[in-house]
Amino acid sequence: MLVAASVFASCKDDKKDEPSSTGTEIVYYNLSLDASDPSENETTLTEGWNWKSGDQIAFLNLAYGRNIVRMAHNGANFSGSVPSISGSINMGFFYPADALMQTTSDTTYVRISLARQDGVNATNYLAGSSTASINGTQAESSVKMKILNAVANLKLNSNGSPINNITHIELYSDKNALPNQGDYELRTLVFNNVRSGNISVVNAGLNGEARVSLLAGNGMRFGVTVTTAEGKMYLGRNANIYNIVAGGVYDIAFDCEQQEGEAKIGDYFYSDFTHSSVYDESKTCVGIVYALSDKEEGDINPNLASSNHGRVMAMVDASKSVWAYNASMVFDMPLLANYANADGSNDHGYLPFHVSGGNIGYSEDADIKINASLKPDGSIDVWPSAGALSDFNGKRNTESVGSAAKKYPAGYNAKNFNNGGITSWYLPSAGEMALMYALHRSGVIAKQEGFVGLKEFGYWTSTECSEQKVWVLQAFDGKLYANFKTSAYMVRPSLAF
Repeated sequence: MLVAASVFASCKDDKKDEPSSTGTEIVYYNLSLDASDPSENETTLTEGWNWKSGDQIAFLNLAYGRNIVRMAHNGANFSGSVPSISGSINMGFFYPADALMQTTSDTTYVRISLARQDGVNATNYLAGSSTASINGTQAESSVKMKILNAVANLKLNSNGSPINNITHIELYSDKNALPNQGDYELRTLVFNNVRSGNISVVNAGLNGEARVSLLAGNGMRFGVTVTTAEGKMYLGRNANIYNIVAGGVYDIAFDCEQQEGEAKIGDYFYSDFTHSSVYDESKTCVGIVYALSDKEEGDINPNLASSNHGRVMAMVDASKSVWAYNASMVFDMPLLANYANADGSNDHGYLPFHVSGGNIGYSEDADIKINASLKPDGSIDVWPSAGALSDFNGKRNTESVGSAAKKYPAGYNAKNFNNGGITSWYLPSAGEMALMYALHRSGVIAKQEGFVGLKEFGYWTSTECSEQKVWVLQAFDGKLYANFKTSAYMVRPSLAF
């Protein structure tokens, strides 16, 4: 274990002393934490460990709610100004500080998520806690930190040669669920609320190997789906069963086979990021392909008949919710474009209700008919080039808005739609939601095994109209209009592959 000494010195601060929730006077200290080398940790993960100047450890006062303090390494130790109470103090430490998802220690856990990685920089996580007794202006304490994760070195070959120009890797376990997120409790030093699912690696230019962080788990038998810049897709499985232990380093090799055939609109899409035109009951189907693109997470290309990249419509809805939690969350989102009209000229409009025998029908209430139609294979024939319907950037929109449960619930429910272990879902844009609707009403996406159709209700999009309103699509008549962010509608998540 890493043994670190903490030293407090009195600090005259411009901040005024504040009463705590118990009425105890708060004193501010400067904390210097010596954590130079975890050489006593016997795991292979920390061999040659060295702190770098600028590394940040988070300091949490576990006794009561207080802002989390970040301490930067200066080449010799960590230092930072720490608010504390006089007497005994229960402290928690966590590295790296930028992995924290909360800003205060009102809760005594840190959330660790390994869902999305770059395949090169496998982050190592350290945590520990200690109690210090303050005597006047000084306190001493030893802090034992421990490793929370393991590291896997993936070797990715096909026919004995490395797979090069890798742009995407989807790692999963086909025996027991693969843990990829958990809350680490600093008071008890154990994980709780562990979630499982795939681990995505997104990093153009990987050649034959990748390095990822793993959480501990037993009975793992790993599989991968590998996509290259040329659009080729490979599947691989390792027959060994692994018991992953925190601090361990594992070499996992895959001999992959190239998958024949590209995805088409209407195909089934599975949790291992593969697809098929015929339902494969041995796999977990998470959605239906509704659009294609030239490259991973690229723009939708209506001219493609098949591709290994595109968009997926979830098989079922996520929870119904408001778009913005309350009035304090209602404002003009700085990173979102505002679309004042539906199609470049009208403040609302109706999409085609169905496509049958080449004839396009609309709802009988359609006062403004949107000029949009699909080809028989489901690709776009005619579509507005302006207005909210021209927005196909749902993934970027969702990331720009944020997805906190008590800020933007619609985005939260889409992004946290953990169907099949995939954790990269998003709230579709107006163009994407309208395309899903059109494909559903035309019958291209309707009769697939396990698919649940859109309810006769309104569905949120991630396309903003104004400070107050976001675009909504009514699934019972095809009407697209803008409504207030605090209204409640359905969410049908989307996925880019």
